Amino acid sequence: MRSILVIEDDETTLFLFKHHFKNEINTEFYYASTYLEGLALITNRSFDAYILDLNLNGYPGIDLLKILQKEKNIDNRVIIISADSSDSTKAEAYDLGASNFMLKPINIKVLRAIINKNLRALEYKFDEKIDLGSFWISIEQHLCFLREENIEKEVSLTLTEFKILLRLARSPNIIVSKDELSYLGKDPTTPMSYKSLEMHIASLRKKLRNKELIQSKRSLGYVLIYHRS
Repeated sequence: MRSILVIEDDETTLFLFKHHFKNEINTEFYYASTYLEGLALITNRSFDAYILDLNLNGYPGIDLLKILQKEKNIDNRVIIISADSSDSTKAEAYDLGASNFMLKPINIKVLRAIINKNLRALEYKFDEKIDLGSFWISIEQHLCFLREENIEKEVSLTLTEFKILLRLARSPNIIVSKDELSYLGKDPTTPMSYKSLEMHIASLRKKLRNKELIQSKRSLGYVLIYHRS
């Protein structure tokens, strides 16, 4: 699931965002209506993309951009929206890593195209994929897609299921011990029980529609079977 943070203090603009971007596939929008809310969010976690207003109740949004500039791979991730059309403002924003600069009032159709373009560029540049024929995994986005009759369908996995599948997929046809897999639960410092692990494996088999894909090796662990075509 991709995440986009919108930092905007204008109620009308926020309403437009929430109305037009409420049913996006594989993308969740988060909102901050003040400078301080935006600051709290960007200092506590990273988002795939940012849409940032430069004037936030008198606070300079450009200062938030300076903080975002410190993130790795910031290219194609920050879209500036502003009523200030001066060349100096645009130049400063681009120098600090903004990928796009849009003037208010916002054209939602154009903004949607820019967002999609930037996200595609990020996926192409940074996303590592593991392709095992019947399914493939997007490591960066924590997504899994099942192939059935030349159609790809996203598989809804819990975070623990994804981590288990990813570990097995990194070493196809090689047994991964139960002890190692048991540390892929919610708390990486405390192993889940073998019973819980078995339940996650059973769920993966069901969701991937292949009972033989992940095989149990008694007293040893589990192995993901991959037959190269």
